[in-house]
Amino acid sequence: MNLNKWTTWLNKPSQKFLASRIKTAANFDKHHFLEVHGATEAALRKTILIGLRQSQVTYKNAQSFLTEYDKTPSRGNTNGDFQKNFEILYGVSWANVLINNSNLNNCWELWLDYSKQIRNHFAHSVRQYDAAAIEVAITIDAALLVELGNEMHTRVGGSLYGDLTDLSPRLPRGQNKIDAKIVLGVRPRKYSQPKMSLSAAKNKVVAIDRFS
Repeated sequence: MNLNKWTTWLNKPSQKFLASRIKTAANFDKHHFLEVHGATEAALRKTILIGLRQSQVTYKNAQSFLTEYDKTPSRGNTNGDFQKNFEILYGVSWANVLINNSNLNNCWELWLDYSKQIRNHFAHSVRQYDAAAIEVAITIDAALLVELGNEMHTRVGGSLYGDLTDLSPRLPRGQNKIDAKIVLGVRPRKYSQPKMSLSAAKNKVVAIDRFS
């Protein structure tokens, strides 16, 4: 994959959702990789967001759900996982999508088994990687973004990475009585919230502050 051509693709108006998240220069370094990889996770979340909006979930409720139930996609396929959410919202299993799209399938496998692992190692300071390894990871993520966008174009009615208002047919008006948790069959619990409240954490921090 020619990353120079990908950069040109990225700068098209129809991809501004991604461009707003990838700010650093296209170098094969850690910072650029983390931005590109973060954009892949945002793209997968937006896939679910649009599906929820198509199901008449309000934008506010859909965004709240994606914040509270944030789960990085993996090989899981139980309620709340990306694959299960996709199947419920789009009426086709993610596995079947991959079977019928070999390019996307290859990107998905590489994303799970290579670039996602590098991202986790960076995030947890497990190890560092040289420019050659990072270049491969960036290429995988870039290819995934392109293939996902191509796959979703007809399913969402336009560019996955453009404005929601540009999709055709237009997304339906949301209904407050339709809740994302019910649509996706997940239990009413939060995945990403800290177990301790902000006020309690502040009180604890005061007790251990050695810099005052």
